Amino acid sequence: MLPQVKVGKKVQSPFHDGFDIQWVHDSCAVGYGLESLDELTHWQRLKWSDILRLAKLLDLDAPDAKNPDILRAATHITYRAEATLHLQSAGNAKILRQVLTDNGIFFQDKWPAPKLAYIVADQILFGLLPPCPTCGNRSLSQEGEDIRCQGYFSASTRCDFKFRYREMLPRVRKTSACPKFSAPTGDVITMEKLKRYRRLRIPAELQRHKAFASLDIPPECRKILSKLTGVEPSFQKAAVVSDVLDSGSEDEEGGPVARNMYFVLEGVDADEASRLRTLIKDHGGHVLETFDPARTTHVVISEEELYADPHGLAYDGALQHGIPIVMVEFIDALCDETTECGEIDTPGPRVTRGLRVTGRRTESKNSKVNGDYKMLEKLHNDRPAFKHVVKSVYCFYSAKSSKWKFHEKLDDNSGHLGYCKGDSEDPPTSGWWIFGGKDVKFERDSELKVESCEIVEAPTKRESLEAARPKMRGAKLRQRKHLKLWKVDGGLGKKLVGTEEKPPEKKRLSRRCSDGCLLW
Repeated sequence: MLPQVKVGKKVQSPFHDGFDIQWVHDSCAVGYGLESLDELTHWQRLKWSDILRLAKLLDLDAPDAKNPDILRAATHITYRAEATLHLQSAGNAKILRQVLTDNGIFFQDKWPAPKLAYIVADQILFGLLPPCPTCGNRSLSQEGEDIRCQGYFSASTRCDFKFRYREMLPRVRKTSACPKFSAPTGDVITMEKLKRYRRLRIPAELQRHKAFASLDIPPECRKILSKLTGVEPSFQKAAVVSDVLDSGSEDEEGGPVARNMYFVLEGVDADEASRLRTLIKDHGGHVLETFDPARTTHVVISEEELYADPHGLAYDGALQHGIPIVMVEFIDALCDETTECGEIDTPGPRVTRGLRVTGRRTESKNSKVNGDYKMLEKLHNDRPAFKHVVKSVYCFYSAKSSKWKFHEKLDDNSGHLGYCKGDSEDPPTSGWWIFGGKDVKFERDSELKVESCEIVEAPTKRESLEAARPKMRGAKLRQRKHLKLWKVDGGLGKKLVGTEEKPPEKKRLSRRCSDGCLLW
């Protein structure tokens, strides 16, 4: 059944103190006394053919079809309407909410599926809308040539931002019934703020859903998407500063290298955070106490935060808003002093000693450090918790932070980091800490004693990070259930085992009945 165009009118409700919407056929709305299509909310969500037919039916001024800009806008209006109908018919409100949540787009639970489908369809075809210039939330919605914000400043204060790229209809007198006629139109500065820079991200588990896999993106929309830079305007300033630093030269004024850069520290200990704040401020940068997507240019994390599960609020917010996430070493490289000739001093290769540590527990002397776990009585996140009994570790000494660190892979196939402070070149004999995920919690094993240390090939910084990087983050547990673990050889991150393992087949038991028949 083809969708029908209906016109709704607010009428006094006979059941409550408010208004209800009375829907009628478009031909029955002739007696409403409309003066312009702008008096109809969301009229630009319709197909272009339906807009022209509705204007003719209600005896209203139609858009100028001879204007090439309006014709181009009409094509985009039709693209949005067709994609909306496809997502509405092939999908449901649940997957649409998941897409909006994954991209940090504001929505309300009571919004119907057609409204959610229109927001998703628009940003699939033309890119992700930027945050609202007024309230800072990613709550903008574009209908044809109109953009309005659907977010809130607070729990009770709505954002009234609205903007119009160009007039689609002939000018009519401004009445109280048409408050949208006063929307600002064609402001160049506002148009630059509303420019799209990134594509809408579809979650990996939904990319094969029929609603998205069978969606036909027109060639014109593909050209528009191919021109998106992928970097928000506030981050391009930071990229320019980085380019100047990489080129080994500064501007004519010789300004600080971290100017116009705002950092948020996540998961950094107190001593390291104090050093970074001083370093950033000395080079013209700023450190924010809380994460603000409108001001933050970089989120600085520690290695512990990189492999933590779940991550902190700043880490998750940076992923949602496309803000670069950098390690502590980025600040050290950015604020490194330059020589008189303008070249950056590159430190020599730091020698890192890698050790393979093995040992035994005093309570169970015959059990080697081989990755056994013991279930605890208490729960962690309403799930059974496990205590780390014994485990083989591949560790290396970080001279910069004076810590022994090691990487490993656990049964949930996510990356984890353990560390222990050490002032000498020999690894500590006890006191290792292992950070578990949301489903598994590990505690300190004071009974673990190091038996022997074997020197292995020292990994580089990149190799160490890649060794513990999650390989299947976001995948469903049932999809990774029968996959062997990625093992780490000396922290180098080599893929020793990564093939798929078939689940064990259940043996079928047979027995015989009293008559001698074989039963399965």
